[in-house]
Amino acid sequence: MKLKFIIAAAFAAIVGSAEALVPIPMDSAVHTGTLPNGLTYYIRHNDWPANRADFFIAQRVGSVQEEENQRGLAHFLEHMCFNGTRHFPGNSLINYLESIGVKFGANLNAYTSTDETVYNICDVPTQRISALDSCMLILRDWSGDLLLDEKDIDEERGVIKGEWRQRNSASNSRLLEKAAPHIYPGSRYGNRMPIGLMSVVENFHPDALRAYYAKWYHPQNQCIIIVGDIDPARTEQQLHKLWADMPTRKDAALPEPEIIPANKNVIATVQTDPEQSSSMVMIYAKHGDTPKHAVGTVGELRRDLTRSLVSQMLADRYDLVESEPEAPFTNLGIGDMKFLLASTQQALTVRATSKPGREAETATSIAKELKRAAMQGFTQTELDRAKASESANFDADYTARRTNTEFAREYVRHYLDGGKNALPSAEARYKMLKGIIRSVTLDSVNAYISEVIKPDNSNIVAVAYMPEKAAKLTDEQLARAYAGVDGSALPEYRDPETATHLLSHEPKEGTIVSTDSISEFDTKVLTLSNGTKVYLKHTDFTPGKVLIQGFCPGGLSVDYNQELAPEYRLVNDALAVSGYGTHNSTDLKRMLAGKNVKTAVAIENMEHTLGASADTANLTTAMQLLYLKATAPAHDDRAFNAMIENQRSKLRSHDSNPTFAMGDSIHLYVYNRHPLGAKLNAADLDKVSYDRIIGLHNKLFSDMSDFTFNIVGDFNPDTITDLVCRYIASLPGGERHLSAHDIGYRYAQGIQNHKFTMPMSTPQTISYTFYNAPCEYNAANTVLAHATGSILQSKLRDDLREKRGWTYGVKSHCGVSDGMNGADPARAIIPVYIRVEPQNADSCFAIVDATARAMAKPGYVSADEVNKVKQFLEKAWEDNGKSNDYWHTVLKMYRKFGVDMHTTFPEHIRALTPEKVAAFAEKVILPASRLHLEMAPE
Repeated sequence: MKLKFIIAAAFAAIVGSAEALVPIPMDSAVHTGTLPNGLTYYIRHNDWPANRADFFIAQRVGSVQEEENQRGLAHFLEHMCFNGTRHFPGNSLINYLESIGVKFGANLNAYTSTDETVYNICDVPTQRISALDSCMLILRDWSGDLLLDEKDIDEERGVIKGEWRQRNSASNSRLLEKAAPHIYPGSRYGNRMPIGLMSVVENFHPDALRAYYAKWYHPQNQCIIIVGDIDPARTEQQLHKLWADMPTRKDAALPEPEIIPANKNVIATVQTDPEQSSSMVMIYAKHGDTPKHAVGTVGELRRDLTRSLVSQMLADRYDLVESEPEAPFTNLGIGDMKFLLASTQQALTVRATSKPGREAETATSIAKELKRAAMQGFTQTELDRAKASESANFDADYTARRTNTEFAREYVRHYLDGGKNALPSAEARYKMLKGIIRSVTLDSVNAYISEVIKPDNSNIVAVAYMPEKAAKLTDEQLARAYAGVDGSALPEYRDPETATHLLSHEPKEGTIVSTDSISEFDTKVLTLSNGTKVYLKHTDFTPGKVLIQGFCPGGLSVDYNQELAPEYRLVNDALAVSGYGTHNSTDLKRMLAGKNVKTAVAIENMEHTLGASADTANLTTAMQLLYLKATAPAHDDRAFNAMIENQRSKLRSHDSNPTFAMGDSIHLYVYNRHPLGAKLNAADLDKVSYDRIIGLHNKLFSDMSDFTFNIVGDFNPDTITDLVCRYIASLPGGERHLSAHDIGYRYAQGIQNHKFTMPMSTPQTISYTFYNAPCEYNAANTVLAHATGSILQSKLRDDLREKRGWTYGVKSHCGVSDGMNGADPARAIIPVYIRVEPQNADSCFAIVDATARAMAKPGYVSADEVNKVKQFLEKAWEDNGKSNDYWHTVLKMYRKFGVDMHTTFPEHIRALTPEKVAAFAEKVILPASRLHLEMAPE
């Protein structure tokens, strides 16, 4: 009772007592209700994208509902929803959905967590009413009509075990499982990881799963969410009809909130793992959520905004600390969210990668900024900057078109979180947020941080994940590292001054020399006075957004020096943290607060690039920053040294992690042991020259006459033309024409097999097979390659997962790669990545190779398989055509290779046949070079 009173009092102090209780009306476009049997639903019409709909079912059931002898059943049940229902027995559910272009894994999926289980069917074509009705029937079957056949259950045990192997191969998963009982003492959250216990998964009786399903899967724990290009009235009517025969259960099991006991002192736990590659330190400041009486009110919206502002201001302070080379941590992240696994508790969360041996220092450093802010408060300039950034986000969200999936997942959360985070219309939310943010004061954000960061440390949980061989740290030492910081003794924080102008002077404006057009792409082509070409394509896919991408052949290949290959690997990291003009990297970040602008300069193997994305209101800023990044790179030694130390920390324990080691081996062997494919070592870092990197940039960008810029988006033609003349035509130019050179960067040739072993905490074999062969780069072959890869992956999934239960999943695709090395011809590539138990590794590889080669046999690929691919590709082509990124790629491929990768795609998709897929496989698989890598446990 006392805790509830304190939370309510603090809430009122932050939001204002009268305002706090003003309810927010729900968007009238949302059709919502509850059936007599308890089923909740949300239905909304949305036409972005057109002719598509999403179907979700959310269950207020997760692993915390399991008894000890049921651990893993919630997740197992999720799998069984794809293995036989009343109207879709066996694998017919997946087969049907793929026949209408809904791909398993990409569009059809589910997840289980501690408190919830959610299933989704996304991007369903809406042109046929029968498809919509079938998807609703699937939701109805999931709701209460699973078959749970004993044979299907037994076959799925191996798949679940494969997923456990995959998840448990990540040291973070193992560490969380060990730490959870300490993080959540006295709570089920401490021992209810969703994957469960394999002793239960392998041995439970099918009746146990059926009983769990009958107990928890019923309408009072379920919600249906349907969003898309649909008729809401008809959909609502159909929903009532389908669920009418599912009665209310008087004895229905309803989940009880899992309460987390309060702690009086810092809870600290240190966990180690032999495969953990670096130390992580996490500080959680637990706090209460919005009081129940204020859920769905203006006060809740104000409190959430306050939480976001506080997180932003703390993040800025930590950025300053992290930019110092002597900082004890790197890669810090902060957020105010649910307390790790628990939806019943919130926590201000700070996570950082500690440098080796400095875990306690990292905890202390985190504590200093939290306690400094709590004791002294923030400054007005910090708040102004955070408010500008948040306000810019409001503008971007308001003008953006929201997709079906974005709406659907918002409604899923609204249901699962008990109505938290109200659902007003976009206009109402925007106006409320704009009004609220203007009234947020320094006192209110300071009141919040002082409420959450308590002087007695009573709500703090400190966690450290460390490599097993790291210097020892005890739970008590970690706790003292945080609790020992006296906030009142810390020096006052001073917010650094921030410059106001990006450019010291405006560049001399260039001109447009000629104008042309590409009618098939509805694109204007400008040739500028400095020789640069600009492709302009106006779109309205994302209102108010513009994408700018410049590229030039050459890159590292222009003056390639094999001895500098390790340094080349860090060029883009160095450029990302460099200063530009008279500003260091921290200054630039602060100057861009409140502006939706992102820019990047990069030097790749065969090209160098310069790009930006921005909203239309900030296009001038984006263009100025592009000009600056092209013409004025500057040393930021502090940031560069911090980046090098970050890389050094990553390398120290890299070899102990099997997944990292396998990734390094793949990169090395796929690219035929080229120096650019070799992993870095500590000695390499000592040789990196910042001067040389800046010099490389200056050389490549000193003459931009051979650059092409694609500008795609919602721009005003007159405005963009003016900006192009001011900031692109003014870039240095001449008559230089660079090209990509041969540096020997090619795929492995011939037949190669490499096997190696290393210690593993979760024994398994990682099998990687890579095929490559010559193949012309064009639209027809791109379509054939996608079809070949998709069908191959499906066949391997059906065999290795569904039939044998050897693996959780198969990662594979087929594509055509061009421009990888100088003027080399294009090649088709097929990678296949699988994790299996060691005893099945040899057979697995044999099946992969036999299946791949069989793709060339007449009759092996069926018309049904090809039809599924055609349905998916036709849908993907329509959807991609509404993306600025897609059009940048189309224009770039047209400019670089003279290939139209858009216009003829539909006809190539329609022309797909089993015979053409077989002929393509015969051309690119049978004669292919094949690399096989296998990593097994010692």
